[in-house]
Amino acid sequence: LNRSGIRTSVRTSAAGGRLNTGDCWLANGANLEITATPSNHWHFGAWSGDTAGCAIASNRISVLMDRPRAITAGFAMDQHSLPVNTPRGIGSPPAGIHWYNYGAVTSAALASSPVVEGKTQYVCKGWTGTGGVPASGTKTNTPAFTLTNNSSITWLWRTNCWLDVTVVGCGRLSTGNCWIGFGTNVQVVATPSNHWHFAEWFGDTYGCTIASNKITVPMNQPRIVLARFALDQHSLVVKSAHGISVPPAGTNLFDYQSTQSVAVACSPVENDRTQ
Repeated sequence: LNRSGIRTSVRTSAAGGRLNTGDCWLANGANLEITATPSNHWHFGAWSGDTAGCAIASNRISVLMDRPRAITAGFAMDQHSLPVNTPRGIGSPPAGIHWYNYGAVTSAALASSPVVEGKTQYVCKGWTGTGGVPASGTKTNTPAFTLTNNSSITWLWRTNCWLDVTVVGCGRLSTGNCWIGFGTNVQVVATPSNHWHFAEWFGDTYGCTIASNKITVPMNQPRIVLARFALDQHSLVVKSAHGISVPPAGTNLFDYQSTQSVAVACSPVENDRTQ
């Protein structure tokens, strides 16, 4: 008696797993049960090839040997997620969820810091990480890290507000225009030049604490603060019992080093028979 046999060829698509059987001859009409077992950090993907008429249940396939067949088991490497969180700036990788093969070595960086929006500045002050990402850092780039589980990175930002300080008159201020951390209180001192004196603070001074030539500014928003200085003045007392004097009789104030002259008009003054 002769018995006919049919050859089956079974293989894996990559070195990511193994099968419970190899290439072999089988009797016509026989059923072959093949099981695909992935290696560590790999997973079974799909069966391909001459699978028509076969019963597939996940990583198992029952092959009816009614013809020669070549069947391939596909495996894929496990992947892990890396969400990148940042409200601004240009990340590498960019903001969003990214997937990497198990064991991939990568790093993350953030460009375009600081970001200026009007008179508000945002400065990246580092990151926090989970999984394979280092837990924290203070730079705009991470060292290389290996992804063996789901991980994440969140870029951290510091907010600064612009303080614009301006002098009106002659004097100086203890600080110039600059970025100040949001929520910080900054004290500005106004010092007049010689023969000038401090007059007032004005501008965006609401919520500020003013004590003469000192102002404490809460930087909860961008602000423009101006210090006004005025030239010192000196008095000139004019006394005249009669006539019209220029300047008029009484106490007159004039700026320091201003040039003045004094005159009296309507002289002589006659009153009845008195002159």
